[in-house]
Amino acid sequence: MFRKNENGQAIVIMAIGLVVLLAFAALAIDAGNIYTAKREAQNAADAAAMAGTRQIVLECAKQGLNPGPNEANIRNKMLEMTAANNIVASEGTPVQAYYIDENGTRLSESEVGALGAVPCGCGAGTARGVEVVASNSKQSFLAGLLGQEVLGTSATAKARYAPVAEVGSDLYPFTRRDMTIEFNQLVTLRILDDADTLPGSFGWLTWNGDNNIPNLEESLTPPGDSSIKYYNPGEPSDWVADYGDKQVTVGDWTQGAPGNKNSNQVRTLLDWHIAHQTEMIIPLYDAVAGQGSHSNYRVASFAAFQLQSYDFTGQDKSMTGKFVRWVTNGNWAAGVTCAAEDGLYSVKLTP
Repeated sequence: MFRKNENGQAIVIMAIGLVVLLAFAALAIDAGNIYTAKREAQNAADAAAMAGTRQIVLECAKQGLNPGPNEANIRNKMLEMTAANNIVASEGTPVQAYYIDENGTRLSESEVGALGAVPCGCGAGTARGVEVVASNSKQSFLAGLLGQEVLGTSATAKARYAPVAEVGSDLYPFTRRDMTIEFNQLVTLRILDDADTLPGSFGWLTWNGDNNIPNLEESLTPPGDSSIKYYNPGEPSDWVADYGDKQVTVGDWTQGAPGNKNSNQVRTLLDWHIAHQTEMIIPLYDAVAGQGSHSNYRVASFAAFQLQSYDFTGQDKSMTGKFVRWVTNGNWAAGVTCAAEDGLYSVKLTP
């Protein structure tokens, strides 16, 4: 009787199994590489779209100046963002970018940098943002054995800008000059005895002209009452009565309410804001009209302020706290015209 010789079969099976395991490992490496490349490309596209759109705003602000808007600055800003996200050109360019209108539609198939001029302005044919296509690649492992040495992918992002017409929450009734702000740093704001005396001073506001302590107390009570009471002193009274939208907008005026405004209820309300570390959204101003009880402040931007302490005694009356952020998440202006292109902007990624 003959016995079947099985010597060496285990080695063959192990060799085949090892090849299969290595193939799966190589496949996993390639899948991981392409996932990483896709994630880097999307991050780069998002960052480049946001940065390019912001730069459009800055370049278009140069209209009428020498030098004026420069397309190269927009493209270079986008390339900075792609490089920061590990996207570097190997063959050709890692970024394709196109101007888009307010609906997200490409203005043309010519890329940013190839037009020779930034399409600034309002209405049809003007740039409200950019669409970015970022390409990325990684060296392959298993695919390289099959002749595909590089695994490529791409991602797309769009961003556009619009003026912020109003903040989405009620405001609190004090203001300070719009100037350089160091966020999360304690600052002391001194009460204005008169309009615009010091850039670090602040003034109490009244939304509807009622310049008294009970009105201030009501406006300091959360969530505030600016959206109920506000009217723009720059508008005719009959217009306010019939059409006033009760929203404080960049470029609007707010009325000053000078004086100490010291009362038990005011202090109680301020203590409440301190205890709860409220983000008190306030308007910042860039111009003042009038003096004393007739002072008006022109709104330039909005910021969130957290009150830490106050001192309404003696001559140096003040509030101490910190600014924590700009407020740029308000409602976008509808039906934007060129006349409305000043003030606070918001840049957002869009579908």
